[in-house]
Amino acid sequence: MTKAKKAEEALRESEERYRRIVSAVTDYIFTVDVENGRAVRTVHGPACVALTGYTAEEFAADPYLWFRMVFDEDREKVQRHAERILPGEDPGAIEHRLWRKDGTVRWVRNTPVLHRNDSGALTSYDGLISDITDRREAEAELRKAKNEIESWNVELENRIKEKTKELEKSQAMLFQAEKLSAMGRLAGGLAHELNTPLAGLLPMLEKYREKSAGDAEAYKEIDLMFKACRHMAEIVKDFSAFSRTPQGEIQSVNLNELIEATLSFSIQQLLKMGIKVNTFYTEELPNIPGKTTELQQVILNMITNARDAMPDGGELTIKTEYSEDKNNVIMEFNDNGMGIEQENLTKIFDPFFTTKKTGHGVGLGLSVSYGIIKNHNGEIVVESEPGKGSRFKIFLPVH
Repeated sequence: MTKAKKAEEALRESEERYRRIVSAVTDYIFTVDVENGRAVRTVHGPACVALTGYTAEEFAADPYLWFRMVFDEDREKVQRHAERILPGEDPGAIEHRLWRKDGTVRWVRNTPVLHRNDSGALTSYDGLISDITDRREAEAELRKAKNEIESWNVELENRIKEKTKELEKSQAMLFQAEKLSAMGRLAGGLAHELNTPLAGLLPMLEKYREKSAGDAEAYKEIDLMFKACRHMAEIVKDFSAFSRTPQGEIQSVNLNELIEATLSFSIQQLLKMGIKVNTFYTEELPNIPGKTTELQQVILNMITNARDAMPDGGELTIKTEYSEDKNNVIMEFNDNGMGIEQENLTKIFDPFFTTKKTGHGVGLGLSVSYGIIKNHNGEIVVESEPGKGSRFKIFLPVH
């Protein structure tokens, strides 16, 4: 009897210590007694009220209250988790959501602790329910922040790529400008050396050509010499324009009027070659600051290049428009001529580069035009495809 008394007292002390521990723990603890693989009794600790809003008495009165509290989308996995415990398997902890009595949702972590008899059969298990709502919300915020950072990284990479392209383009334009400057100095000296003898040679050849009018053979030979010298004079003129430092005053220029004026003395030649000209002018186009003579030279070069690209006739379309967001006036020259090979698109503004046949130009027109537009703080963009024509767009700032 003494041993039995001591055993009973030790049991009471153990149970009392267990109750004190359970009462002291802020997490919600429940105990399930198991017999022959079935849950026969569930006891809920006092902390259940703080977490769920329901008392232990309410849980005792309704055996299915716990499962009805489980969030609808999580109920199936909680059911599977509980079914693994009763046969004696330890499934580990599970995280899911609960509906509190006040209608709010909390995230919990349910950690089962299994108790077995000497033969290893499951006799009961404790469920430790921890409120992990703050942790889950913090994780959600962390995921959101991570996604935002990843999105920012992608945007930053795209911006870096754009800026890299802009830098490469600027470097290419700078290199082009340096080449133009070097060629300008060379062209200036060469033009000066050639202009003096040509200035005396042309009048002499013209005089002898007139004198030989009665001799058809002599007239033909002298005429060929005269035309050859005049062609050289045109080349020297291009050299001079290429090398010349921009002169003249900046004026307020209306590009619609300037295009019309340039077309007036070239339209007949275009029509004779079977080239139809279409013009689409934006009304009330803002004036731009520029040098009229130089801009007219650019327009003439654009028209001449389009003409040469359509030796068998075609269609030239000239447009003007105003880009309000960039505050630019745009001139556009479209032809449906031979087009330009892709590998030549990066070379067409180089001095002396030309795709024309020998005797039809020395490749200074676009170089000169490029220099003029750059001096006006503008830009030339070209798009072309062999057999489908070319499009030149010239952007000039309004201010």
